[in-house]
Amino acid sequence: IWTLASTLFYSARSVDGNLRVIFLPAVIAALATFKLIQRSSTGGLYSKIFKSAALPTAVIVLLPFALVIKAPDPYSTWSRVIEHDKNEKWTWESIANKPVARTYLELTKLGYDKIGLMSSEGNAISIVTGGENILAVNALADLAISAEINRLICVKLSLSGVNHVLTEGKYEQNFPCDGMTNPKILANGSVTLFDYKSPSQG
Repeated sequence: IWTLASTLFYSARSVDGNLRVIFLPAVIAALATFKLIQRSSTGGLYSKIFKSAALPTAVIVLLPFALVIKAPDPYSTWSRVIEHDKNEKWTWESIANKPVARTYLELTKLGYDKIGLMSSEGNAISIVTGGENILAVNALADLAISAEINRLICVKLSLSGVNHVLTEGKYEQNFPCDGMTNPKILANGSVTLFDYKSPSQG
């Protein structure tokens, strides 16, 4: 239950593929648990079926509660569920009011098409606005971790097919990825809009 809860809680908060390793102990634990159930089922057929169904049933029933009490903070997680605090960072309204989200919606109304998003909390912003999150890390600052991470993100951008890139922050010169040109600083310096042409297109 703990493994499954951890997977669902962090699935939208981590880089693709980082969480797959936790399924290794999950498989081992599942096999061991079912073996114990099998050995303890000494009654008739009805008793065996009941005992075998007890674990999956418990998982289904307890999983929502496990997601609420899971780290980092039970109170914070519960506030997200009931939207107790409208200023809390994970509510729909707070995401929609972020400068990147507001600017994206304004640009689409002005006729801009194929805009890719590069921002922290890009998955949440993508859900709220309908835009495409083309950042494969948690934040733009992660680009500075290594040259390899920077290269992989630029490759993902080149395959995205976008004509513009909307980034969080103020950039007065070209972005690290080739093909991002003509930066326009918008929303009082909170975001920057780049024109984009994939280097593979010449």
